[in-house]
Amino acid sequence: MLNGERVKALSQELLISRSVLCSWLRQSGGRCGRNSQPGPARTDQVKALEAKVAELEAAVGRKTLEADFFQGALRRLAAMAGRRKKVGGTSSVKRSANEKIRKAD
Repeated sequence: MLNGERVKALSQELLISRSVLCSWLRQSGGRCGRNSQPGPARTDQVKALEAKVAELEAAVGRKTLEADFFQGALRRLAAMAGRRKKVGGTSSVKRSANEKIRKAD
Protein backbone atom coordinates (compact mmCIF):
# COMPACT_ATOMS: atom_id res chain seq x y z
CA MET A 1 0.00 0.00 0.00
CA LEU A 2 2.85 2.38 0.79
CA ASN A 3 4.26 1.71 -2.66
CA GLY A 4 0.97 2.61 -4.37
CA GLU A 5 -0.78 -0.76 -4.44
CA ARG A 6 -4.55 -0.35 -4.54
CA VAL A 7 -6.28 -0.92 -1.21
CA LYS A 8 -9.30 -2.58 -2.85
CA ALA A 9 -7.15 -5.15 -4.65
CA LEU A 10 -5.20 -5.91 -1.48
CA SER A 11 -8.33 -6.26 0.61
CA GLN A 12 -9.72 -8.81 -1.85
CA GLU A 13 -6.42 -10.69 -2.08
CA LEU A 14 -5.81 -10.80 1.69
CA LEU A 15 -9.48 -11.14 2.69
CA ILE A 16 -9.19 -8.13 5.00
CA SER A 17 -11.65 -5.26 4.98
CA ARG A 18 -10.62 -2.00 3.33
CA SER A 19 -11.28 -0.06 6.50
CA VAL A 20 -8.77 -2.18 8.44
CA LEU A 21 -6.16 -1.74 5.68
CA CYS A 22 -6.79 2.02 5.62
CA SER A 23 -6.43 2.16 9.39
CA TRP A 24 -3.07 0.35 9.19
CA LEU A 25 -1.96 2.63 6.39
CA ARG A 26 -2.81 5.77 8.36
CA GLN A 27 -0.97 4.39 11.42
CA SER A 28 2.16 3.93 9.32
CA GLY A 29 2.03 7.50 8.03
CA GLY A 30 0.32 6.92 4.69
CA ARG A 31 -2.93 8.19 3.24
CA CYS A 32 -5.86 6.06 2.21
CA GLY A 33 -8.25 6.79 -0.59
CA ARG A 34 -8.33 7.33 -4.32
CA ASN A 35 -5.21 8.68 -5.97
CA SER A 36 -3.24 8.62 -2.73
CA GLN A 37 0.46 8.17 -3.29
CA PRO A 38 3.19 7.95 -0.68
CA GLY A 39 4.22 11.39 0.52
CA PRO A 40 7.64 12.86 -0.19
CA ALA A 41 8.82 12.30 3.38
CA ARG A 42 7.86 8.65 3.08
CA THR A 43 9.75 8.18 -0.18
CA ASP A 44 12.83 9.88 1.33
CA GLN A 45 12.65 7.47 4.22
CA VAL A 46 12.31 4.52 1.84
CA LYS A 47 15.31 5.72 -0.18
CA ALA A 48 17.38 6.09 2.98
CA LEU A 49 16.43 2.58 4.09
CA GLU A 50 17.22 1.16 0.64
CA ALA A 51 20.66 2.81 0.80
CA LYS A 52 21.21 1.31 4.25
CA VAL A 53 20.19 -2.15 2.96
CA ALA A 54 22.65 -1.83 0.06
CA GLU A 55 25.40 -0.81 2.48
CA LEU A 56 24.67 -3.78 4.76
CA GLU A 57 24.54 -6.20 1.81
CA ALA A 58 27.96 -4.96 0.70
CA ALA A 59 29.31 -5.46 4.23
CA VAL A 60 27.94 -9.01 4.33
CA GLY A 61 29.57 -9.69 0.97
CA ARG A 62 32.94 -8.43 2.21
CA LYS A 63 32.69 -10.52 5.39
CA THR A 64 31.78 -13.61 3.35
CA LEU A 65 34.83 -13.12 1.14
CA GLU A 66 37.04 -12.70 4.21
CA ALA A 67 35.62 -15.82 5.83
CA ASP A 68 36.15 -17.83 2.63
CA PHE A 69 39.73 -16.59 2.39
CA PHE A 70 40.57 -17.51 5.97
CA GLN A 71 38.87 -20.91 5.73
CA GLY A 72 40.96 -21.69 2.65
CA ALA A 73 44.11 -20.55 4.43
CA LEU A 74 43.31 -22.77 7.42
CA ARG A 75 42.72 -25.74 5.12
CA ARG A 76 46.08 -25.16 3.43
CA LEU A 77 47.85 -24.85 6.80
CA ALA A 78 46.21 -28.03 8.06
CA ALA A 79 47.27 -29.86 4.89
CA MET A 80 50.84 -28.59 5.28
CA ALA A 81 50.91 -29.64 8.93
CA GLY A 82 49.65 -33.09 7.98
CA ARG A 83 52.41 -33.51 5.39
CA ARG A 84 55.11 -32.39 7.83
CA LYS A 85 54.03 -34.94 10.42
CA LYS A 86 54.22 -37.74 7.88
CA VAL A 87 57.77 -36.80 6.85
CA GLY A 88 59.10 -36.69 10.36
CA GLY A 89 58.06 -33.51 12.12
CA THR A 90 58.17 -29.80 11.61
CA SER A 91 61.22 -27.84 10.70
CA SER A 92 62.17 -24.44 12.08
CA VAL A 93 64.14 -23.64 8.92
CA LYS A 94 62.40 -22.80 5.68
CA ARG A 95 63.60 -24.91 2.79
CA SER A 96 63.18 -24.48 -0.92
CA ALA A 97 61.86 -27.14 -3.28
CA ASN A 98 65.31 -28.77 -3.66
CA GLU A 99 65.77 -28.85 0.15
CA LYS A 100 68.48 -26.19 0.39
CA ILE A 101 68.30 -23.96 3.45
CA ARG A 102 67.25 -20.44 2.61
CA LYS A 103 67.05 -17.24 4.62
CA ALA A 104 63.80 -16.38 6.38
CA ASP A 105 61.59 -13.81 4.66
